[in-house]
Amino acid sequence: MPSGWIRWLFEQFEFPFTVVYPQGLDAGGLHSKYDVIVFADGSIRPPNARAGGFGGGGGGFGRPALKPEDVPEEFRSWMGNITATKTIPQLAAFVNDGGAILAIGGSTSIAEYLKLPVSNAPMEMVKNQLQPVPPDRFYIPGSLLKAHSNTMDPIAYGVPAKLVVDFDNSPSFTLQPDAELKGLRSVAWYDDDDLLASGWAWGAKYIDHTTAIVEAPVGKGKVVLYGPEVTFRGQPHSTFKYLFNGVLDGPATEETLK
Repeated sequence: MPSGWIRWLFEQFEFPFTVVYPQGLDAGGLHSKYDVIVFADGSIRPPNARAGGFGGGGGGFGRPALKPEDVPEEFRSWMGNITATKTIPQLAAFVNDGGAILAIGGSTSIAEYLKLPVSNAPMEMVKNQLQPVPPDRFYIPGSLLKAHSNTMDPIAYGVPAKLVVDFDNSPSFTLQPDAELKGLRSVAWYDDDDLLASGWAWGAKYIDHTTAIVEAPVGKGKVVLYGPEVTFRGQPHSTFKYLFNGVLDGPATEETLK
């Protein structure tokens, strides 16, 4: 469903796009076909989510996997899963070769596969180990939170310095000590005593001073991690530009003006 809304959004604002499925990603040669690949929320799952694949049309979520013979032939190329063994290496090659990946919501777990120097927040120390803050102390379903933007960053071009973002149990990030040295940038972040703008939030203090949107160089390309739901059902107009700028900036290269 999130993919459908993003497709609708691109149609409304006249962005040309092609829908790509797991089999197409696994085939490789992605940078010869695409400049930017957008992953909607839920397309890529964390390494420890469950065994096998994730995303796509191969079952999961309590549904049995479909058999090819049970699917009309014209739709069989849509089947499959994004997997750590086949798909992730192709995505890594795509970025290293100069492509751009824009990952929204849960799909920001691609950062783990690409070993980017970011950590998911909120976390806390439990018996000398970092653990996620449990839901009895941190739970923010479908609310609007106050955020800040680095308006000098191309990803935030035209976005207000202060705005609200749609947060639905969304990821947020802590940059590791070496992140800046590796070229990572905070595009948007949370920094308010009272983060809640509208809705309901339990334990919002745990993500205060964390990063909402991260831009990371990888090889010749880049990855942008959008924690909040910047395109949620075609509604949050104040944050569409984050994605649109990512699409436009993705294949861009720096030039020295003479």
